[in-house]
Amino acid sequence: MNSRAQGFGILGKGITATVGLMIALSVFFIAGWAMGADGTLARVLALSLNPFQPWGLVTYPFAQSGVGVVGFLFQLLWFYWIGHQLERTTGKASLVGHFFAGTLIHGLFILLASVVIGVPGEAFGATLPIAFLTMIACAMTPDAEIRLYGILPVKMKHIAIITAVITVFTLGTGSPMFGILASVPLLPAWLYGAGFFKVSPNRTNVAKAKAKKQENKEFDVYMNKVRGKEKTRQEKDEQERLRQLFERSMIDDPKD
Repeated sequence: MNSRAQGFGILGKGITATVGLMIALSVFFIAGWAMGADGTLARVLALSLNPFQPWGLVTYPFAQSGVGVVGFLFQLLWFYWIGHQLERTTGKASLVGHFFAGTLIHGLFILLASVVIGVPGEAFGATLPIAFLTMIACAMTPDAEIRLYGILPVKMKHIAIITAVITVFTLGTGSPMFGILASVPLLPAWLYGAGFFKVSPNRTNVAKAKAKKQENKEFDVYMNKVRGKEKTRQEKDEQERLRQLFERSMIDDPKD
């Protein structure tokens, strides 16, 4: 896999933003578990219209309720992979900004969908901001191929499609239109990752990465041409050598 989708890497010294967010999510998950199964902490942090808690627009990713230990661990694994890809490209501060931008935008659309559709929607857990980050990362290198969980080869653009479909169907359980409207932020996330508009100076790093990728592609094309010419020359040299050997063998043949 020859792209930014390859490997994880550690950025500089100290803790990465991705790991920092993972630790925060884990602390709230453990705290919610320790406070009991009634979900008191989750209710305080979650986003809903009734009752409306303004802080829920940015705290609902930490309201881990009903996820389960296995589901939460898979969520962290996916966030680790996606988060490090974006962090290598855009930097620590930008990764945190992207996470909370996705959180806020999805939260606003959850509330909007609740009002427009008339369905009492709510948001909790980090699924939506992680889906937002996934769309950005996939749009940056849509044709890069990875091995999903180290097994299944799949392109990033196909992961984006799967992410969008899962998000729509998950949010739209019982109300498809609610799921569609609440998932709208995934579209601007893709457009942002693809470079259709800029909202951060760190996007310069993305442009540089894309330019580097193009340079590498052009270099590979050039080297393939060089190798092709070298192979052709070697084939001609080999043909000439065989011709000379054949001519000498005819001269040296005692039957002549």
